[in-house]
Amino acid sequence: MSFLFEGLNPEQLNVVKSVEGPVLVLAGAGSGKTKALTHRLAYIIEQQLAQPDQILAVTFTNKAATEMKHRVDILLSESEIAKHFFSPSWLSTFHSFGAKILRLHASALGYQTEFTIFDDSDQISMIKKLLKDLNLDAQIEAKDAQKMINQIKSKKQIYFDKKPFGQKSQMIETIYLKYEKQMKANQAMDFSDLLFKTYQLFKNNKEILNFYQEQFKYILVDEYQDTNELQYELIRLLSMGHKNLCVVGDEDQSIYSWRGADISNILNFENDFQGASVFRLEQNYRSTQNIINAASEVIKNNQNRKGKELFTRNQEGELIDFIMEASDYEEAKAVARIVAQLVSQGDVSPKEIAILYRTNAQSRLLEEQLRLNSIPYRIFGGLKFYDRAEVKDVLSYMRLIYNPKDDVALRRIINVPARGIGKTSLDKIMMIASQNGFSLWETLYFVVEDKLLPAGTLSKIKDFLALLESLSAALSNRTLLEFYVFLLEQSGYLQSLKQDISAESQARIDNLEAFSNAIEQYMKESTEPTLSLFLEEMALVSDLDKMEQGQNTVTLMTVHMSKGLEFAYVFVVGLEEGLFPQARGGFMDPDDLEEERRLFYVAMTRAKKKLYLTAAQVRRVWGQEQMNPVARFISEVPKKCMVTNINRIGQRQSGFANRYRTQSANINKDVFESQSFYDETSSSLGASTGSSLNSWSQGGHVKHPHFGKGVIRQVEGDGEETRLTILFEGTLMKKFIAKYAKLERLS
Repeated sequence: MSFLFEGLNPEQLNVVKSVEGPVLVLAGAGSGKTKALTHRLAYIIEQQLAQPDQILAVTFTNKAATEMKHRVDILLSESEIAKHFFSPSWLSTFHSFGAKILRLHASALGYQTEFTIFDDSDQISMIKKLLKDLNLDAQIEAKDAQKMINQIKSKKQIYFDKKPFGQKSQMIETIYLKYEKQMKANQAMDFSDLLFKTYQLFKNNKEILNFYQEQFKYILVDEYQDTNELQYELIRLLSMGHKNLCVVGDEDQSIYSWRGADISNILNFENDFQGASVFRLEQNYRSTQNIINAASEVIKNNQNRKGKELFTRNQEGELIDFIMEASDYEEAKAVARIVAQLVSQGDVSPKEIAILYRTNAQSRLLEEQLRLNSIPYRIFGGLKFYDRAEVKDVLSYMRLIYNPKDDVALRRIINVPARGIGKTSLDKIMMIASQNGFSLWETLYFVVEDKLLPAGTLSKIKDFLALLESLSAALSNRTLLEFYVFLLEQSGYLQSLKQDISAESQARIDNLEAFSNAIEQYMKESTEPTLSLFLEEMALVSDLDKMEQGQNTVTLMTVHMSKGLEFAYVFVVGLEEGLFPQARGGFMDPDDLEEERRLFYVAMTRAKKKLYLTAAQVRRVWGQEQMNPVARFISEVPKKCMVTNINRIGQRQSGFANRYRTQSANINKDVFESQSFYDETSSSLGASTGSSLNSWSQGGHVKHPHFGKGVIRQVEGDGEETRLTILFEGTLMKKFIAKYAKLERLS
């Protein structure tokens, strides 16, 4: 059994061996938590404490689950006792776990096992239709309705609770109940349902809950800081049987409150599960000492944390570079220039470099400069491959063949490629379906039989029905890949793209070819490849799950998407108040600020060798120049860990620039926190100050209809060209053309 303990540090070893009762593992960034978890799982199986199917292990991405399975399988293969065992069959994401439970017990909820899983776009399509049917499409946006529906489910509202919605409660209740009815008629579940209906199943069926409480002798939850109220409750219910619950997480990396994650789940674990053992994985194996020291000091400014003292035995490494440029354009140029220098040295590959930003909109300038420098790059976080129109189209064909009640899928492909069944005909078909309580597929037969549409349209509907019947028949005697090829040919979809010689059509053909590769890969990896399981995998896949590590390109992504990844060289750009940390209207709730700091901590700890932090004195937003102070996080980095460079700000501020260049390490914290810093930063970019033709004066107090009260820090130009730089409450600095700013003078 010694092979299970090789390479583990003392705390990792404690995590592996302490398998009884509730256990909280606080795993710092880069602390080898996956190694500890996989060895723990293998230890339980090798010691015959439980069979593989008696262990429930859940995490948040398919990629993480697959990696854990692979590692456990390798460990078990070295054991004489357990070499014929495989990794736990219940090792998956939360949503995959829910889908598996519901496939087995859907009938208890009035569903058939062949239900379809709707992704976000399918859900929006359904909501848009029902809002139109209810004549509510002018009163509420589909996106807002979707958010409220998901909120209801995340709060475990088995019965609708009107309290959170105030005056809108009646409308929301109407929408929600109609939505649930329509989803059931379509035999479809959305992402929230995979957890919510599993919760319903357990709460309303004690026998089923008791069965799984007894089955799962050991439960392990990865990334516990990211769990929401519903996930917490599911785990709590299931762990009441054997009470062997191990959760692993890092409260300092809790960055998903905007999608329901509740940091109190990890902070309160010891209160919720009495007698819990607590272990801290504090040795970082990823980053240099300098990066770890800096990140640790930054995160100590948060109050809502359990506390860890990260350390590393890695080399000290280079100092962090903080670079301030005059504008966002110059910032992007500087980043691209440094990347080009790194790559040109020959010992750094583009794939070792990542550029991280707070919002996707920041990527444009970076892309331009990377292209100008002939640097290959790839963006993550844009349109997902599986959200592309052509991929959604073929998936809709597959979904409809699998589940004939899936009206959303049928509406999407009934006239794709164009076959002469237009919107007017489809509206009539949907009205007949609604009146008779039929699915759309059933309604098509009804319309043909009773000749309820013009003869020409009926002929086209007959051809469409014949296509669906031939596809259904083909599924029974072809492999999944053969079925896909048959679908493309028989539907005419591929031929219609080939007839269009545009570059866009060729790109869509290339995507369909890539999709065939995905099917082939699925068939190789699956022991029993079926259309049902393939559709489930496609519905639950995330963009990062399909991230191709082999591509030799610079990675561009938001900080949120970077969590769990690592790169030798990392650039974190746009470190200005209002952008990162992000603030709406210039004000930040203390809890929001702590989450932004955790996000910055995540960004810092992605770097293994070198970390670059950048900011711009002027950033163009919606066509206007905006000047925000440097992010407060920069002042929290210890002086000894960072060297500062302030470039290209102009001659007028040469004293300002020189003063900061003379400091060999960090910018003085007192300077950053003082009002004089903000004043000097503002004036450094300016021309003359003083009265203008319109009597705007420096120091004057004004009020803006959106940003609130502020103080004029700078006046440039005169007459209709007068420009004002205003510092609003909350240290948000913005620049306006006075003529159009809609400002109210307060003094």
